[in-house]
Amino acid sequence: MNIHQHGRGKLPAVIFTAAIAVVTALMLSIGGLSVFAEPSPIHVPGYEKSAAGGLTPAVKKQSYGIYEGLADGHTVEISVYGEPVDLQFTEALEPRLDSLEEGSRVMFIYTEQRVKGDDVVRVRKLLSIKEAAK
Repeated sequence: MNIHQHGRGKLPAVIFTAAIAVVTALMLSIGGLSVFAEPSPIHVPGYEKSAAGGLTPAVKKQSYGIYEGLADGHTVEISVYGEPVDLQFTEALEPRLDSLEEGSRVMFIYTEQRVKGDDVVRVRKLLSIKEAAK
């Protein structure tokens, strides 16, 4: 017997499709608020060569993720939707970062700049971070 014969199999498929559409819309909207900010230069060792074309203006964003820890002395890693995001930080944020445990859910504000002529490379600078409500 075909499960679609009496139309009973179509309802779960419709509900599933609607649920996927809602989740997709939610994921796209959670990406954060975008406002234009003044570009602020940051030094990333070895980056000058690839950034020879210059950087776009900085865009200020807010997002949520999982704090993964320090990648090096000036870079923090946060997983957003399962993807690692590296952000440069200044010494002023070290006490805040030291207080976070790896695996903590965090809310963070940062700026993002693109390298002109390169659709892949981004420069992200962490402005603030705090543990998010669970």
